[in-house]
Amino acid sequence: ITETGAWVTPYKLDPNNANTMFAGYDNIWRNTAVKTGTAWTQISSFGGTSNITDLAIAPSNSNVMYVSRSASDRFYSTTDALAGTPTWTDLTANLPFASTPKDIEIDPTDPTHLFIAIGNDIYESTNSGTSWTNVSGTLPNISLNTIVIDQSSTVGAMYVGMDVGVYYK
Repeated sequence: ITETGAWVTPYKLDPNNANTMFAGYDNIWRNTAVKTGTAWTQISSFGGTSNITDLAIAPSNSNVMYVSRSASDRFYSTTDALAGTPTWTDLTANLPFASTPKDIEIDPTDPTHLFIAIGNDIYESTNSGTSWTNVSGTLPNISLNTIVIDQSSTVGAMYVGMDVGVYYK
């Protein structure tokens, strides 16, 4: 890979194909033979040198991916991440305010339903990032770092990692 990444460069295995991995540097890169190969293909052309902060692949559809990018406070999505040249949609103007989402979590069964950690709050979208609702509830007003949806839960359980503690909903 010919780009630099963040101090902690995000990377994810495809949840439906353990031989495919995506990594976020200044752009998104894909390796379709990660177990045996070293060939990475650049699949985005975002421009500039802002690093990818997080990327999320929908567990129910590997073609759906959401990406946040630092410095420029950008937020992107694609519905064809496995294509030769995916098409990216800039969703930045739809964010609740100008800031970089620190974490992205996608509903395990619905790729249009996602959550982001932005600022000290959690926001939910049920329409692929077109609009957002603050669902922070009674969480303390401190730095929020990560969101995990319990995929085996029958009640939509979620864990939230903050600077001081882990919270459960």
